[in-house]
Amino acid sequence: MLPEKLPSTLSYGGGALSILSAMTLTDWGILVGILTAIGTYLVNHYFRWRCSRQDYYFKLRRDQREQELHDLKKQQLKGEVSP
Repeated sequence: MLPEKLPSTLSYGGGALSILSAMTLTDWGILVGILTAIGTYLVNHYFRWRCSRQDYYFKLRRDQREQELHDLKKQQLKGEVSP
């Protein structure tokens, strides 16, 4: 660390430490609760996004397979392909 930045860094560190030491147990509980709620929301949002993406690709593959079967059935009925 550069010597000219040392006083500024120590000042910010001391300010942060004084704020953290002024927090009571109730304040810490509220902070942890808020962070837990935000974390839960983000994890839930990610897994819902992932699930909806999987559902989309599953339905897309199913539709493609149904179209292939339909085309094959049409070819069989026309006599182009043996059953």
